[in-house]
Amino acid sequence: MDDKFISLESVSFSYKKGKMVFKDFSLSLDRNSISIILGENGSGKTTLTKLIMGILSPQKGEIFIEGKSNQGVSLGEMGKSIGYLFQNPDHQIFGSSVMEQLTWSSSLVSNDNENYHEKAKYLLKEFGIENIKDTYPFYLSMGEKRILAIASVMMRDVKYLIFDEPTSSLDSNREEVLVNMLLNLKQRGIGALVITHDYDFSKRIGQRIIHLEDGRIEDELI
Repeated sequence: MDDKFISLESVSFSYKKGKMVFKDFSLSLDRNSISIILGENGSGKTTLTKLIMGILSPQKGEIFIEGKSNQGVSLGEMGKSIGYLFQNPDHQIFGSSVMEQLTWSSSLVSNDNENYHEKAKYLLKEFGIENIKDTYPFYLSMGEKRILAIASVMMRDVKYLIFDEPTSSLDSNREEVLVNMLLNLKQRGIGALVITHDYDFSKRIGQRIIHLEDGRIEDELI
């Protein structure tokens, strides 16, 4: 069985009136392992995730998800198989309460509301945010918003996760919960791509650590 889930083949991308971010860039990511992308600001880390999700389109090359091109696939369709955490949690928080945020998107794809409410309660407890379940999300601290965004992604039954700087603003207890959840998901065959500056966090969860520099793979630990 081919474990390749995401494949970028000779991808080139540049922003309008900007320098080339990627030139003939290729990368394959397995479905059942956790891959880490490390790199300084401007190295192309977030751009890479947006290319994979189809938010950005390459000027050259192709990107495949489970062997199918991601071009022309809506973010909503992509979200059925990939859970994506934005670098800024405000970009994916919209509910009128923390609980509604967790259950709303799940209710669109299933009528099993009782199951989703139980799953939401579990995540609220695990991340230690039960006391704010009725709070308007935009009143939360940045750390609480990030936890809510992570929990929202984990509410859905996806095949793969992409997290952009998930540990930013997290305290050590909530980071520990995230580590355990990611490792448990990996045991169930759900892989992840994690963008981070945190090397210690990377060593704890990553089977593959890729150092990105100026849009190229500088070195890699497997």
